[in-house]
Amino acid sequence: MDNYVIAWYLRQIAILTELQGGKDFQAIAYKKAASTIEGLTGSIRELPKNKRASLPGIGSKILAMVEEYIETGRISKYEKLRADTHDDFLTMLKINGVGPKSIRLLNKHLGITSLKELAAAVKARKVRKIPGIGAKFEMRVAAGIEHLTKPPTEFTLDSVLPLAKSIVEAFKEQSLINNISTAGDVRRMKDTINQLDIVISCDDVQATVEAIKKLPNIHKLLTEDKSSLTLHMEYNIYLPVRFKLAKPESYIYTLHEQTGSRSYLEFINKTAKQKNVDLNQAWTSEQELLQALELPYVEPEIRELPFLDAIADNKLPNLVQLSDIKGDLHMHSHYSDGIHSIEEMAKKAMELGYEYIAITDHSQSLKIAKGLTVEKWNQQKREIQNLNKQFDKQFQILTGTEMDILTDTSLDFDEEFLEKVELVVASIHTGFQQDKERQTDKFLAALDSTYVDILAHPTGRLIARRAGYDIDLDRIFKKAQNTKTCLEINSSPDRLDLNAENARKAAKEYGLLISINTDAHDKEALHDMELGVAVARRAGLEAKDILNTKSKQELLEYLHAKRYSKQD
Repeated sequence: MDNYVIAWYLRQIAILTELQGGKDFQAIAYKKAASTIEGLTGSIRELPKNKRASLPGIGSKILAMVEEYIETGRISKYEKLRADTHDDFLTMLKINGVGPKSIRLLNKHLGITSLKELAAAVKARKVRKIPGIGAKFEMRVAAGIEHLTKPPTEFTLDSVLPLAKSIVEAFKEQSLINNISTAGDVRRMKDTINQLDIVISCDDVQATVEAIKKLPNIHKLLTEDKSSLTLHMEYNIYLPVRFKLAKPESYIYTLHEQTGSRSYLEFINKTAKQKNVDLNQAWTSEQELLQALELPYVEPEIRELPFLDAIADNKLPNLVQLSDIKGDLHMHSHYSDGIHSIEEMAKKAMELGYEYIAITDHSQSLKIAKGLTVEKWNQQKREIQNLNKQFDKQFQILTGTEMDILTDTSLDFDEEFLEKVELVVASIHTGFQQDKERQTDKFLAALDSTYVDILAHPTGRLIARRAGYDIDLDRIFKKAQNTKTCLEINSSPDRLDLNAENARKAAKEYGLLISINTDAHDKEALHDMELGVAVARRAGLEAKDILNTKSKQELLEYLHAKRYSKQD
């Protein structure tokens, strides 16, 4: 584990250097060296000294630190920097949006050295008065302190996936490890995660357990036995990480077993017993294991109770993939509450290989989100038309709106205006506490419109923060079936709405097309499409069930035909 440990020390030195006001180039150099060492295919300890010196980004000072670690197991530069840094500075870095520079500002202007002092300054509204900080930062810090003092027991998928990927990437090149994979709820891409499961293949299980226990970023060891350990590691989220270790001949069996779900494993074990197959043997792949049971390969996302009959009957869906997505039909620009321009959003979409996007800024009544008036929307339309002239014909920006459904069931724009809009998304942002009948009526009224193409985030849930509206989804799905209106899987990490169960019902019981959209408010959020696709996969949906797997030409033809069939 030498590469992982040295890389960790170098990254910590980079952070500590920044906290103490060191030059940016110094921190960058440490980070680059960490990436180089972490990416080595063999242990740096086994490399001759002259080979270590020739590694990219390893100058004489960093090489000396590497040599010191190899000889003594420690790096004195790290120890000195750590001793000179207040403990709570590193804790503050776990607050979203707080970095070394802002911590230095807090220390310089308010003398803050502890989390307790920071909390007091926030309560007294002193933080917002620091030049370059502001009230929004102060509010974010307040929420972050609350998060640190009362850590959650469940985490959203988007917060866990980067951590899971980074651990797998960092560990897979370590000398003791032959293979590594996520397992459990993360591998099945569940909406919320309470533990990150990792399965490791290694020749010497006990030696690998001991090596993991000695890692410098272990915060607390929670449980341990001969082949597994669960611990809290020094990451930005306080999530238990469970490592399950297996010999190479048991790796596939262990990975399959640790992935779950419980109901799926009960089915598999019952089938194995019926067919007299010993599952705990050497397999080359999960495909081979399942083939021995005369079963098809089952993607991790659908190893769940609703799919057991389909597994038994060998009638599994060909699940939609991220690469099937051709565009994104719900996003915001700086015209409303987005951060980036339309052009920036479009260029990012083109980088992702999309053929189209729709700009669906908020409508006029949602003033808190700078909702667009008709005049402002017309200005936006002209900009979109000009941009489309500049782009290759293979890519198109559709004019759109995310139109509010108002509390009295009326729509925020009239039909005369909506006729001009190429794609209309309808959603609710107010009146969350209205009764079931009124909430349902609001959606039904939107479905009566000739021009509404997609119902966005239909249940209104915010994961771990707000339950969905009290609505009759079956009535809504039935009406949408009659009006040929799409339902959305909103990929925003705190929404994932529709969820897998409701998306499956909409698509498979009512035959509705699903649109997987990001609801992105900045260009990087377009990457959240991965989360929405995960929901669709857990719902058992195929590319044919998804609106935005259509090509640009197919989409335009579909929208035109749908609009005019409604008018008929």
